Amino acid sequence: MFAIVMLSVLNFFIGELLPPNDFQKSRGFVGWNLTVFTTNLLPNWDGSSFFAVFSIYASALAGDFTGATMSATLKDRKNIL
Repeated sequence: MFAIVMLSVLNFFIGELLPPNDFQKSRGFVGWNLTVFTTNLLPNWDGSSFFAVFSIYASALAGDFTGATMSATLKDRKNIL
């Protein structure tokens, strides 16, 4: 398992150092770019309210909690999960 995780981390770093090909550029991927980095570094508030953002997080957490609660009721959790 450790070897698989290390292989995936190595794959990530190799992939991030390769320049984007034409297909990726046509989809908007530019690779390492200082202009994009500085633009994304600063906040760009679009007017979303707290409740609009909270509704996304609340539904995601409800699903996580439901899954955790359901897994606690399994008889053989160790082998099933």
